Formats: sequence, structure tokens, C-alpha cells
Amino acid sequence: MTKPQYIEALVAVPWRFPAADGIDEVPPDWASAAWDVKAVRTPILDELRSSVSKLGELCLEDNQLRKMSAVLRTDQVVSLYESLTNDSPHRESEFRNEFVTAFSQHASHLPAELTREQIIERLGVDEATAAMLLGEE
Repeated sequence: MTKPQYIEALVAVPWRFPAADGIDEVPPDWASAAWDVKAVRTPILDELRSSVSKLGELCLEDNQLRKMSAVLRTDQVVSLYESLTNDSPHRESEFRNEFVTAFSQHASHLPAELTREQIIERLGVDEATAAMLLGEE
């Protein structure tokens, strides 16, 4: 399988990323290039966003997350983390440890955990709503 064929296979069925039909052991540079393709990244990111928003956890299996950690560049992992916190800043404290564990080799590059004030600012809510969303009631 060639790199373009690998990316084409992931565009068709992205859910096993970084594995694809016909290849399980993927060269890291192929996988990181595939992650840069919106049609590969978006479905996975959308599922992660939904899971974090609803449950405060990552919806992918630990094994898949570890494989992703091994092939994604640090800038891609940081961007993934920031996408999840931007969408659900009030859930960061719930999924951060899982994310840090799964992407441990990149953890030192992740931004600091948001403060309460930053979460409120990002959400644009009042104190009462913030307290409810942050489970402070």
C-alpha cells in the first residue's frame, strides 16, 4: 500500500485511525499526514467532541488513543486537546487526566488547565450557570 492509498482508505473509513483497511502498522509520517486531511480528522474529532461534551470522557479505546499518540506530531495533539477544551471548557477537568495518560509523550506541551475564570469567560455565562456547569451546587 502506498501513502496516497492509505490516506484514501482512511478518508473512506476513518474510525480505526491510525489503522486502515489493508494496513495495521502505519509509518508515523503517513499517519500524521493523514491526520492533516480534514476528511480523516473531522469525523474522529466530532465524535471526541460529542463524547467530551456529553460524558466528560474520550470515546475511543485506550489502545487506539495510544496508537494515535505514537503517530501524531505534538502540534497535532495540542491542537486536538485545544479543540476539545474550546468546545467544552467546563469538561476539561473530567477528561484531562485521560487525555494526558493517553498522550503522555506529548503531555508536557499541553496548555495548563483552565482556571474557573477562564472557563466562565469562554462559556460566556453568569456565576449561577457556571456553578451549575462546574458542579459546584
